[in-house]
Amino acid sequence: MKSLIKIIFVFVTSISAYSQDCDSKLLLKTDISNFRVFINDSLEYKDQYEYQLEKGFYNILVMEDSDRWDAGSFSDSFFIDSCETKELILKLSSNVLIDSEPLDVKVFAGDSLLGYTPIIIPKYFNTVTLKKFGYSEREIVIDQRFSKINASLDFIGEAKKENFFDKSLSKVLIGSLITLGAASAYFKLKADDYYDEYLRTGDVKYKDRTNDYDLVSGVTLGLTQINFGFLIYKIFFDN
Repeated sequence: MKSLIKIIFVFVTSISAYSQDCDSKLLLKTDISNFRVFINDSLEYKDQYEYQLEKGFYNILVMEDSDRWDAGSFSDSFFIDSCETKELILKLSSNVLIDSEPLDVKVFAGDSLLGYTPIIIPKYFNTVTLKKFGYSEREIVIDQRFSKINASLDFIGEAKKENFFDKSLSKVLIGSLITLGAASAYFKLKADDYYDEYLRTGDVKYKDRTNDYDLVSGVTLGLTQINFGFLIYKIFFDN
């Protein structure tokens, strides 16, 4: 009887010891030959398909080892039991660049904000929604054949009316008004100077110069008045 108990004890102890020493195994299956594997954000492997793990919960990230901006990636979480062999079949999802007009458009996957355009996202998102204030929403279907998607949103907001004083025309009109006014005043002063000289000397040539400058002053004054009238019209009547 004692011998039987001893045999049973040795058998149970051996099974217990075996179960404690038994590691779990993770097998990766993928058609990608160059890749890097990150397990729980700390363990890093390269081009390895089989892993010995302890019982527990794991996060795994597999990235194609490439300099291409649309290189594929795969992420998953799993629990592995003692002595279990778990197989993961990886289908690496490449990336897609989403650009838009206008820029800085919000990109949503469901209710989750992924970021703002231009943005690179994995192709495993079947659809995304583009949103921007003042523009119509647009749903984009991710086509696996393309690595870039250009999307345009229709403007539905109220167009901001430009203030007249912010327009180039207003700057031209105001600048012309100032220039013509200054020129008219200058020529009038020159005419007065020559007229004073004519009164002092009686020389007819000063009178002729007075008439010339008076004429030019009158023309520039007339242009100033026309310019001023047009400016008033643009401000108050041309909406």
